[in-house]
Order: sequence, then C-alpha cells, then structure tokens
Amino acid sequence: MKAIQKKRTQRYFMDAVKTVLEQDGPEALSARTVGKVAGYSYATIYNYYRDFNHLLWHVSLEYRDDLAAYLKAQHDCLKEQFSAGDLLREMFTAHAAFFLERPNVYTFLFAHPIGEIPDDLRERMADTALRSILWEQLHELETGQEGSPDAIRTMADVLVTMVHGLLVLYFSGKRPMAAAELVAQVRANVAFVVELYVKKEG
Repeated sequence: MKAIQKKRTQRYFMDAVKTVLEQDGPEALSARTVGKVAGYSYATIYNYYRDFNHLLWHVSLEYRDDLAAYLKAQHDCLKEQFSAGDLLREMFTAHAAFFLERPNVYTFLFAHPIGEIPDDLRERMADTALRSILWEQLHELETGQEGSPDAIRTMADVLVTMVHGLLVLYFSGKRPMAAAELVAQVRANVAFVVELYVKKEG
C-alpha cells in the first residue's frame, strides 16, 4: 500500500511540473509553485525526491519516453509508404513537428539547466527510439556494399545535430522563420545528406 501511495504522490508532482512547464515555461518551475499545483506543501517533494532537480529529471525522461513512443508510432505508420531515404526525411520532419507543438518542452529538455543526471536515472538516458530508427534506416540505405559503422554513426549525428540546431535558432528567434520554413529546411537538409551518403557508398 505504501508503494502505491508513493507512486501516486510522485505522479501528482510530475503532473504538476508538466502543468507549470507547458503553461508558463521552464522559468516558472520552482518547488513552491509545483507543490501548490500538486496540492501539497513544497517540502513534501523532498520526501519523494532527493532534491527538486531529481524530480525534474524524472519529468525530463518521461518526456523523452513520450518522444520515443511518438516516433515509433510514426515509423510504424510510414515505413510501408516510403523507401529508406524518404522515410528518414519523414522521421526527422516528425521529430521537428513534435517540438514545434511543444516549445516549452523543447526548451526544458535542451536549454534549461537542471544539473547532472542522477546516477539512478543515467541508464535511461542511453538511447532513444530516434537513434534506433536512424540506424535501421541508414543500414537500409546500403547499396550492396558493407557500409562503414563510423560513417553511419557520423551521418546520424549530423542529422540529429542539424534538426536541433534549426530548432534552437527557431525558438531563440535568432533566425526568424515560420514553422513551415523550418520543416522545409529539415526535409531539404535530410534529403541532401542522404543523397551524399548514397553516392559515397555506391
């Protein structure tokens, strides 16, 4: 019963973090604000988490799980419609679209400092569905020759970094553009990199 109660209370706090974050942005997050939204004294947080950042890391990983599930669903839906290269383009489009609809979540995950990841959560940071999908699709781009694992890894990193770079510029306002322009740029960049890779391996 105590374990069930603990999970229920932790759920209240995690949902409260999400409510504050999605409504007001990561700058509004504080133990007092989250405690108030959850319906508890802020001091109760420390009965369930080592500190406030420990709670924020739990929420961060849950958002990453949400992204992974979203991308997996997109992949399963689209994989029969597109070849490997075109599917990569569609997956990165979906990746960008996920965050365009959740700007505060993007800022929280990639720009808001919450300290070092706690040791008990470190393993969950090791991978995401996006990376596993990338590897699957990149291997399908092979043209009968054995592709270099280093080349595939580098290409994956280039594509991920490209999307996040565009999202940072978009959300920061440092490069004024409409959301549709960002999506078009993502699609064009993925197509360009894939074409270079196919030519090289062919």
